[in-house]
Amino acid sequence: MIPFVLPLLLLWFQADAPAPARIQALAVQLATAKSDAERDALVAANRPLITPELDRALEAQGDSLKNRGSYSAALSAYAYLKKLAESINDGSGVAGGLRGGGAANFYLGNYDIATRSIEQALALRRQLNDQAGIGQALGALGAIHFTLANYQSALQYSLESMDLRSTLGDRHGVSEILNNLGLIYANLGEYDRALDAYRQSIAIKTELKDLDGTLSTYSNMANLYFDTGNYRLALEYYEHVLDGWRKSVEPDRDGIAKALHNIAGVHLAQRNPELALDYLQKSLKIHQELEDKAGLAESYIYLADAADQMGNHASALRYEFQALDIRKQLKLPAGIGICYDDIGTTYQAMGDLAKALEYYRAAVDQFHAVGNKAWESMALAHIASVTLARNDPRQALSIAAQALATAPDGYGDTVRVAHHTAGQAESALGHFDEAAAHFRQSIDSIEAVRDALAGGEEERARYFEDKVETYASMVGLQVDRGRLESALAFAERARGRVLLDILSSAHQPVTKSLTPAERDQERRLNVELASWNSQLARERERPRPDRLRIAAFEASRETVRHGIEAFQTRVDAIHPELAVQRGRLPSFDLDKAGALLATPRSAFLEYVVGEKRTLLFVLRRQDRLRLTAHVIPIGEEALRRRVAAFRRKIDARALDFRDDARQLYDAIIAPARADLTGVDNLTLMPDAGLWDLPFQALLDPSRRYLLEQVSISYAPSITVLGQMMQSARNAAPADYAGTLLALGNPRMSNQPAPRPATRGASPAPLPEAEREVRMLGQLYGPRESRVYTGPEARETRIKQEAGRFRIIHIATHGYLDNSSPMYSYVRLAEPREAGEDGFLEAREISNLDLRASLTVLSACETGRGRVGAGEGVIGLAWALFVAGSPSSVVSQWKVDSASTANLMLEFHKGYREKLRAPSSPLTTAGVLRQASLTLMRDAQYAHPFYWAGFVLLGDGR
Repeated sequence: MIPFVLPLLLLWFQADAPAPARIQALAVQLATAKSDAERDALVAANRPLITPELDRALEAQGDSLKNRGSYSAALSAYAYLKKLAESINDGSGVAGGLRGGGAANFYLGNYDIATRSIEQALALRRQLNDQAGIGQALGALGAIHFTLANYQSALQYSLESMDLRSTLGDRHGVSEILNNLGLIYANLGEYDRALDAYRQSIAIKTELKDLDGTLSTYSNMANLYFDTGNYRLALEYYEHVLDGWRKSVEPDRDGIAKALHNIAGVHLAQRNPELALDYLQKSLKIHQELEDKAGLAESYIYLADAADQMGNHASALRYEFQALDIRKQLKLPAGIGICYDDIGTTYQAMGDLAKALEYYRAAVDQFHAVGNKAWESMALAHIASVTLARNDPRQALSIAAQALATAPDGYGDTVRVAHHTAGQAESALGHFDEAAAHFRQSIDSIEAVRDALAGGEEERARYFEDKVETYASMVGLQVDRGRLESALAFAERARGRVLLDILSSAHQPVTKSLTPAERDQERRLNVELASWNSQLARERERPRPDRLRIAAFEASRETVRHGIEAFQTRVDAIHPELAVQRGRLPSFDLDKAGALLATPRSAFLEYVVGEKRTLLFVLRRQDRLRLTAHVIPIGEEALRRRVAAFRRKIDARALDFRDDARQLYDAIIAPARADLTGVDNLTLMPDAGLWDLPFQALLDPSRRYLLEQVSISYAPSITVLGQMMQSARNAAPADYAGTLLALGNPRMSNQPAPRPATRGASPAPLPEAEREVRMLGQLYGPRESRVYTGPEARETRIKQEAGRFRIIHIATHGYLDNSSPMYSYVRLAEPREAGEDGFLEAREISNLDLRASLTVLSACETGRGRVGAGEGVIGLAWALFVAGSPSSVVSQWKVDSASTANLMLEFHKGYREKLRAPSSPLTTAGVLRQASLTLMRDAQYAHPFYWAGFVLLGDGR
């Protein structure tokens, strides 16, 4: 992805002073006339005003049209200026018309015409011995040659212009050339020189109060940060530039479009295509209105990237070929190379390796011809990956080495891809030490970006999702070499990174540090979202819902959601003091990991699911700490299919689930069975599709459920679990209000009469849930409990009171939003407060500051969400971890309401006894196990659907 760059053509010569009123009025009429015939008539009627002063005024009008993006109108004005100046033998006016025409043609993408115009202007300025004009024309030629990727020519013209302008004391011109030198150096891979040139340019422009020029250079500096992977600084600068262009006295629509486009690029780089599309659509609209062909090509490239990330490769190819056609018309060699490289990437994703290789090679040729080492190195890295996929590791290794040798210092993406491919190639050749070295360097380049990511927790988690393959390769290599501790250490480095950052830092609501305007914007966005949520819910709950209205409400809601996400990302970028501190991950310590095991009868099982095989680590602490690893010959796709088939049978309460339960046990538990002798407490760290598997319902060879043998809890990683255990945030707050906060059976509007069987998204009453929380209030005692039901079980109760209780229990309907898991919610009562909607969403939970040692979401699918590679299940339970609750009981499917009430009562009876006897060996996971077994022994609830749905996530002690 290549962001827009801004050579400063539009800031050339402007008229020195306003012309007299009559001349100024005539210049406006000439500039806005519809034809040359109309202009000729105006000239004939105003002969005494036809002077060089009129030429200067008309040139200024052309500049004004150009700066507003009216390039065709500006071109007409400049052309007539040249004709008019020639008629009165005004050489300076002719040069001005040539200069302006060259600039307008540049923005229209007519680069050959622009070059000829500027060269003619330069020749004329030299005849006139106009030193200032010569310097400006040289700078303009440098900018055009830069656009055409003729970097050495661009450098030569720019340095010549710089010398002349410095001699003339033209500080404004010097600042322009410094900006363009920054662009040239950046594309030559000389990043330090580029940054220095930008900073010098900004310093001069700030002194001269040149707002437009300052914004353009800030944008280019942001591009440099983007190219080197510093997305946080890139986004901060892009947002500053966008705000500046919008607030300008004469808003620059072209600048606004480029800023919107570049912000979209940050979101694409961080793998958030949905949010990027919002910005791209706005940018594309402006480019279309301005008839900006180059801008359209840029938009098509980013639209293709978004389509690729969303799996729509056919659409991506259409956009890429549209961009390629435009860039061929404009004769942009570097832009053509970018199209070739992107087309190759799409073909590779589609599995057409021959086509991918063809386009990657074409891209290398283009980039090599223009001397852009950064882009050339990336295209070479892509060729290496295709060559490896075609089973030629020696050639792949050679090409990867060439990519690394070509890449300029600081160009991290090439380093990541090339080292990953080189590692895989060395491994295939049996060169394990060399492979490990390459994987380590690829991982280091990934982690170097951690401090530079922009946005909230979920956006940062998305960035790593396509990077975990490198970690998995390193883990597999170390297992094959028998280096198990190192293998587990790398597995841990790939898991729960965002959660670990949050848990190890102070969790402070960002609202406290926002400006009044930002707080007001946040409030307005949340009120708007609540309004659409409420309207959508009311329409869905009508006896005969209107599908068209529902679709319209959903579209409006999605727009607001993206607005909220963009706001949160922007706040994170411009308020770096609010960012979670992402310090270097401490080295994995096996002894410290072993110390987390509760007893000698406890074990950790951590899975790493790869494309072709799955690795299982078992960690135990008996007479000594013991780590073993097992290779399971099942890859990700096959495992996902088998888990999904088993889940469908459980969800449907089918009776033929036992064979699937046995086969899955044999596949993923039995390989470690010898290591689990004497174990009665398992903590599972699943990976990929295994997060959807109810391990507790698997059957061993004796046809006993796994839960009958051991208590089970789940965690994202050993390291995250350790941080949860150490966290002091669950200590009683100063305003401690009691042990239990419980909400159940909230009253909602338009409730249908029938009682639902499950606690899904339906708004129907749940009398079992009300009985559940009232009995819990009696169990923990009136003085230690606060119980809300019916209309009192409102969202604001949780937001205002949850941080003051040790246990939080919510018994209601739950809804899983598969497409946007942080908008999954539990349903609460009809709100009384403005800005609330009765939907307690995951994103809202993550902003709470909890002190609860346990949170129970007694509703449907509260343990599900999007499985983020390396991060675990992102949804309601993940949000509870972020908010500070180290243990949560959540559901893996749509649970039965009646059996859930029974299970919860049994669970809390055991948990209350555990609280009363802190020295008891009984764990929270053990309490949930006993409650589940009690339910299982009831004949009507013997099927796993009833008792296996709820699991303990987090600290199981």
